[in-house]
Amino acid sequence: MDPLQFEEHVAELCRRDGCTEVRRVGAANDLGADVTGRLPDGRKLVVPCKRYAKDRTVGSPDLQTFNGTARSEHGADVPLFVASCRFTNRPGPSLPATTWSWSMSTCSDSGTAAQL
Repeated sequence: MDPLQFEEHVAELCRRDGCTEVRRVGAANDLGADVTGRLPDGRKLVVPCKRYAKDRTVGSPDLQTFNGTARSEHGADVPLFVASCRFTNRPGPSLPATTWSWSMSTCSDSGTAAQL
């Protein structure tokens, strides 16, 4: 699966789970937004789709950077970080508990990055 297919796959999962207005918006200089949409309750969802090697991890700096741009640049109510690799176990002290992370099918809103 190439990066564009990965973004399309994540967009389709959002649609499957009841999101509306789902769009793949990823491009050069997108400031971290690859997919956007609305949750069933109307909140705005912004998703970066990171197709990384399986031996790589996503750490606190990645999540913190995304959380900042998702809210300030894209107006996200719910920032959801999706990656094809693992997340580190600790999100860091400054990461809000409302930042979601998803490693291809498991979600967590506790501030702890989810993994398969």
